[in-house]
Amino acid sequence: MQTLNWRRDPDVEQKINASRLRMKQIERETEHLKNENARLAAIEFRLAHFEREHLSNSSPLSSTDDSSLL
Repeated sequence: MQTLNWRRDPDVEQKINASRLRMKQIERETEHLKNENARLAAIEFRLAHFEREHLSNSSPLSSTDDSSLL
C-alpha cells in the first residue's frame, strides 16, 4: 500500500531539475570552450605561418638610441 501512495518530494524534484539545468549549462560552456580553442589554434597556426614567411626572410631590426624614430 505504501507504494501506491508514494510521491516525489518537491525539494528533491527541484534539486533534480536544478542539476539538469546545471549539466546543460556545463555542456554549453564546454562546447563554447572547444570552439574557442579551435579558433585560437587557427589563429596560432596563421601567426606561425606569417612568422615563417615574413620574419625568417627579413634582417633583424637594429636597435638605436635615436628617439626620433618613435
